[in-house]
Amino acid sequence: MLKKAAPLALPALLVGLCVALYFAGFIRPALQDQGRSSLMSSIDFHSYFLPRFEFGSKEMFAGRLPLWNRFEFGGIPLLATGQGAVFYLPKILLYGLLRPVDAHWVFLVVHHLALAAGFLLFLKDRDISGVSAFVGTSLFLFAIPILDSNYHPVRIANFVWMAPMYMLAERVARGSIAAFGGLALVVAIQLTAGYPEFPMDIGALLAVHAVASQVTGRWSRPPWQTVPVLGAAFALGALAAAAQLLPLSELGRIAAREVLAEAGRNFHITGGPRTPFLVVPGFIAFSVIGLLVPKGRLAAAGFVTCAIIFSGGWRLFKLVPGFGLIRFPLTWVFLAFFYVAWAGAAGCDAVVERGVLSDRKRTIAAWFVALAGAAVAVAWAIEWRSLPAEPPPPDSIPVHMWSANVGSRLAACLGILGGLAIAATAIASIRRDTKAVVWIPSLLVLVFAHLAGVPHGATPAPFNRPHRDGFLARLHGDPAQIKGRVLSTDDILYGYEVTDRLPSMLGVELSFLPWRYRRIIQRLGFVTVYGVIDWEKVVGASGFLDAMDVEYVAAPRFLIPLFESSGFNVDRAGKTLALFRNAHHSGRAWINYAVRRLPSEDKTLDYVLGPKFDPHREVILEGPTRGQYPERTDHPAEPVAATLSSDGSTEFTVDLKRRGVLVVSESDYPGRVATIDGKPAEIHRANYVLYAVELPRGSHRVRFEYRPSSVRWGLALSAVGLGAVAALVYFGRRRLFWTC
Repeated sequence: MLKKAAPLALPALLVGLCVALYFAGFIRPALQDQGRSSLMSSIDFHSYFLPRFEFGSKEMFAGRLPLWNRFEFGGIPLLATGQGAVFYLPKILLYGLLRPVDAHWVFLVVHHLALAAGFLLFLKDRDISGVSAFVGTSLFLFAIPILDSNYHPVRIANFVWMAPMYMLAERVARGSIAAFGGLALVVAIQLTAGYPEFPMDIGALLAVHAVASQVTGRWSRPPWQTVPVLGAAFALGALAAAAQLLPLSELGRIAAREVLAEAGRNFHITGGPRTPFLVVPGFIAFSVIGLLVPKGRLAAAGFVTCAIIFSGGWRLFKLVPGFGLIRFPLTWVFLAFFYVAWAGAAGCDAVVERGVLSDRKRTIAAWFVALAGAAVAVAWAIEWRSLPAEPPPPDSIPVHMWSANVGSRLAACLGILGGLAIAATAIASIRRDTKAVVWIPSLLVLVFAHLAGVPHGATPAPFNRPHRDGFLARLHGDPAQIKGRVLSTDDILYGYEVTDRLPSMLGVELSFLPWRYRRIIQRLGFVTVYGVIDWEKVVGASGFLDAMDVEYVAAPRFLIPLFESSGFNVDRAGKTLALFRNAHHSGRAWINYAVRRLPSEDKTLDYVLGPKFDPHREVILEGPTRGQYPERTDHPAEPVAATLSSDGSTEFTVDLKRRGVLVVSESDYPGRVATIDGKPAEIHRANYVLYAVELPRGSHRVRFEYRPSSVRWGLALSAVGLGAVAALVYFGRRRLFWTC
């Protein structure tokens, strides 16, 4: 065992040192809140990942499946929005046991170390170890998509499983049934890690890998035998992850995700002046060499595939089920770094180890590395000259410059030193028989230079929030007394509506948002990342605010006359924000006695966001009703109190003197069922996005439950898939496909 681990000891030690320095010395000083300019880069972290990771894990630890998030958009499925990683085990444990920010730091460190360990083992499978393995692992671990994951944790969570998938695929190709089960399990884990498109794309890349492996002689089995087996493993993994995939697919349909994805396919990446620093400068020379040597041929095949697909071929994937939901080709760019790192390890192996290349080719390669090192030194010298004598204050940084700490004099110094050192080492290796370890000092200095300039165009997420509680909670003073919903665009930027447990009319999740809510936020001019909304349109839709049970609004102080003219009361005013109270909010539920019908969805949207809509006097229903109702009545709506409430069910006891409609101020979403006095009842869509039931006169007990069939079927299929995986791993340990 010790002999098997020995080749990995040196690169593991070096990578561990770099990771420790990164988190202890390089990353923390950068991640400070600098107000709106830094929030521009980290809104995903603050407003989405941190709050939902905590909320989902706490629910799981409390013994509840987090199906529903009642704190955004009048309620939205939490499980169905995949980036919340509800079923991802490391996320569940860390955010369930630790405070959110502490959990995130541990999450990052654990995944950095796991990624490094997996990639080192992957390289060892390809007979690459020692200094070369350190170079390859550094290229992958410290590429910008990984460093950038300080604000996008699900990205690194997906990258971690890429190397294990390749290693297991190699064993599946040799016939291992246990590896088949292991590959299916890893696919299932990755599918729950927040980005299902990663395993989908990797599956396509493994098909290319199977063809290239057979062509190069690494695999003896032809691709028409191995590719279907690998595809079956991915299908079994998808079955095991059905509890996540089925609700996600359902929400994708309701959100008209394919329509949005089609619009997003015009996306183009534009690089800034520091685009060349996407990976460790100076190591790219090894990657170029590696793409040309025998050990790097399979890496070259993967890299070329990513380049072709990103350059336009990815548009063809929209014809494949599931790929139509993907908006941008960025994943293919990110995955390309895996092959850049693989090639870098192979190229370094060819340069630092004797016998891999002929002496003449090795000399040419070493001179290429020397010239690249000199070029890196020159590039860092230019960086040095471009740096101001003193760093600019945060307030002076334009909002479009998301990264405030790109480069530093320390980084430039180390870059110049490392570039010259690697050039000198390469030249020395040409003239004499040097050992591989002599490369270590120059390689380490180059990595330190890269990390000291973190993130070289990546986005530094500020982990320190402006305050423990949100703006609205501080303005109000006692948020526990707030009974209705709130509207505060500043709080949405930091995710306070979830962490403060204050239900909001709006939210941040727009990529998988039910289509009708998307139309509403478009009408209101809401742009999440900027915290911008058209306040005149908001005030003009006062009837809709009432129906959404909006009790408090935090808005700029200069809007006091506008809100007062619409009947809002100024509850408290701060220096820049004012807290307005809506005395006319409808409450959690109420009884309407008048029903209005409109001819189309567009007409309904226009009406509920217009000045004539009064939810206290009418309800807009879109389907046929059993009873007859006037369009409008002077009899005001009667509020109804919930006698039992949880994330999955709500119960009301009502007493009606005549037939009416019970309207609930919560999102109408598939999977909700209703009973009246224990008997099933039909649910109507009300007021464009809410739901309601008709009630005859008399006393009734009404119960609503959110029990989506997509979750029930998903859990059942996942149980079947996981059982099959466990059986394959256990009973297939010594059996082979090709001998069965």
